[in-house]
Amino acid sequence: MAVPITEGKAIAGQAPGEKRRASLARRIFAAVAIVAVASCVLVSVASAFVYQKSIIEDAQTGLGHGVPLSSMLNATGNGSAGEVAALKETEFGDVRVTLVAKSGKVLCGSQVEASTLPNHASRPEIAQALRHGTGESERDSTTVGYLSVYHAERLESGNVIRLSEDRDGILRVIGSALWPMIGIVALVVAVAWIVAQRFSDLLVRPILKIDTSSGNAESPYQELDPLVSHLNEQQAELQKRMNDIVDADAMRQEFTANVTHELKTPHRGDLGRVGAAARRTRPPRGRPGVREQDLRRRAAPLEPRVRHPHALEARRVRARG
Repeated sequence: MAVPITEGKAIAGQAPGEKRRASLARRIFAAVAIVAVASCVLVSVASAFVYQKSIIEDAQTGLGHGVPLSSMLNATGNGSAGEVAALKETEFGDVRVTLVAKSGKVLCGSQVEASTLPNHASRPEIAQALRHGTGESERDSTTVGYLSVYHAERLESGNVIRLSEDRDGILRVIGSALWPMIGIVALVVAVAWIVAQRFSDLLVRPILKIDTSSGNAESPYQELDPLVSHLNEQQAELQKRMNDIVDADAMRQEFTANVTHELKTPHRGDLGRVGAAARRTRPPRGRPGVREQDLRRRAAPLEPRVRHPHALEARRVRARG
């Protein structure tokens, strides 16, 4: 006889003092949040570098074409002296202008006294201009957070005219976008939490619907096939053991009934014979015979077996167990 085995209903939450268990929603949230935040940071930093590169290219283009200084200096025709005089008479605003000789000596500076400047022959933009006619470079400015952009051209006199200006460095570019980036990250974390809650619910719902009571449950996901198969095997084993217990109990009841019947029938006959023998040997009225008392005393142990055969068998079963 098959006896169905029902599954116990899982209790949500955990008892006070119970060791904290891992949460699927929290794990999904952590994974989504880490990936999303890391992506935001990487995209922001990459965008900052791309933006700075475009700033440098624009600055170099402006320095090379926005100020027609080379043509003006070539038109002086007075060599270094004429070039220095022309530079001192011209206002350049925020753009720094430096006139450098072939040897690298600084002949004139628009914002700094030339005598205070070191030899510029090793500067990349100067070396390129002397070799190829033009040169460009950028490097960190003496002002923290800024980048100096340089453009140099070789004049007909052999001297080099260099123009430079400062633009925002990568740290200033990132810093200017810091608060918007923090806002975006906070928004991403909030969205990640909502997505994790919804996704974990959608993920767990089919798992909670798994019913192994039939021993033929199906897995909602391929990754759970080994687990569901193991549960089905356990269910089949439990069902088999339960059926064995039920069959054994039925055999015990049948055996008890047979033994009770076998014990009850002969003992009743014994009591009947004892009573008949007692009546045949009954003495005169008022004087109980010795033979009757002796027979009743000997038959007394048999009486419980006849009157309560089930109790006697139960004691025997417990004694054997």
